[in-house]
Amino acid sequence: MTEAVESPVALIIEDEVGLAEVESDILAGLGCHTHLAMTGADGLRAARLILPDLVLLDLGLPDVEGMSICRAILGLRRPRVMVVTGVLDGDTATTALELGADDYVRKPFHLYELQARARAVLQRTGQVRSGSLKVGRLVIDRDACRVTVDGRPVELSATELRLLIFLAEHPGWVFSKEQLLGALWPGNRDAHSVQVHISNLRRRMEPEGTPESLIQTVKGLGYRLSPYGNGSARSSKGG
Repeated sequence: MTEAVESPVALIIEDEVGLAEVESDILAGLGCHTHLAMTGADGLRAARLILPDLVLLDLGLPDVEGMSICRAILGLRRPRVMVVTGVLDGDTATTALELGADDYVRKPFHLYELQARARAVLQRTGQVRSGSLKVGRLVIDRDACRVTVDGRPVELSATELRLLIFLAEHPGWVFSKEQLLGALWPGNRDAHSVQVHISNLRRRMEPEGTPESLIQTVKGLGYRLSPYGNGSARSSKGG
């Protein structure tokens, strides 16, 4: 049995690469498809192009004053906006909220704080990915970031979980390495990394000798997640 709905789209506008990646993993864990922008100008262009459901906006951008970006984004098709600020005074957050932002987080923040606040904002859109996603023998608890196969717990990295959630949301669909890169890691051109992550997922999810694999290789096309599995899926070594 498969339970899946369309994922909310999240745009992260943040000039600190490490922080942006952490934020992306947190939002992906909530079921979002994430896009990254490192400057205010790029962020505004991306917002106009993809019309995100949620925007996580750093107010301390290097090129454009953060409040002006916030105001411009809120003028689009009413996205939900969470602002991130390193300023300790309350005036900055108050100004953002008065403009129409949904919430704010002050740096440095605890990861669980950001997760909880983002979940609350997404719940107001009716798009939060709560509960379990089930595909055949696979169960993903998005809230707890837990995965089981045949009832057996599976430990995954944040990157592996993000990839697995995407495949589980589209059971039976075939995605090329390039499509997976574009959907999950925009700007990354290392298609080989997808093969590595797929190989790691298979190894972690199903013990050696398992006759049926949930993640199948479709020769010449890419990968798909099957609710039923297929013994031929492991015939392509390493992905």
